[in-house]
Amino acid sequence: MKWAPEHPRATANGYVREHILVWEENHGRLPDGHVVHHLNGVRADNRPENLAGVPRTANRSWHLVRMMQERIRALEGGLNDAGSTQDQGAFRNKEAA
Repeated sequence: MKWAPEHPRATANGYVREHILVWEENHGRLPDGHVVHHLNGVRADNRPENLAGVPRTANRSWHLVRMMQERIRALEGGLNDAGSTQDQGAFRNKEAA
């Protein structure tokens, strides 16, 4: 957060989130109904090339898609782990026979 008490998005204490200020320094005032989205999902990464001004509804959609992709990867990882364990067990059973 940065001190910018005159900014329209300032908190009651006069602070604005840094990613908003960085985006606005590069693109002008963020339109009403828009938010700044971190493209790589890392909220601390406020490089201009990592920020996109998007309508609030699009930002929610991106977060939902990202959350679902992460969940799918986690589930696939669990399947891969279970498959390799089963394969190892089958290999051990063949050796014992």
